[in-house]
Amino acid sequence: MKSLPVNIPGLKELWEETLGDPNICIAILDGPVDQSHPSLASANLKQLETLVSNSANSANKGSAFAHGTHIASVIFGQHDGEIKGIAPRCRGLSIPIFNDGARSWKVIFVASVADTVLPSSSDINASTAEI
Repeated sequence: MKSLPVNIPGLKELWEETLGDPNICIAILDGPVDQSHPSLASANLKQLETLVSNSANSANKGSAFAHGTHIASVIFGQHDGEIKGIAPRCRGLSIPIFNDGARSWKVIFVASVADTVLPSSSDINASTAEI
């Protein structure tokens, strides 16, 4: 996998000031995350159990799994690896809300936000292109 180009205006200057704060928790509502991905090896990332969490443990790791891992790497990718995340020192909370076969992700999304995300997160990233 190639390193992502770092061409976001002001990002290098931001990294000179901070790489994030472990007191800040960023929730990702997306597909399951491959926490064994090299860019996430030492990331402070927890994945919650949801109705689609079983897909994170299955051998069938499709596009939802790849997308969730990609988004987590963009945010939490450790700077000693190929992908340098935007905020690698922040805590992460992965909440799988869809997989390649699930069509009830909207119900899971609402339940996840109400039960887990709002009380414990400083920021929320939700990839919900269908909304």
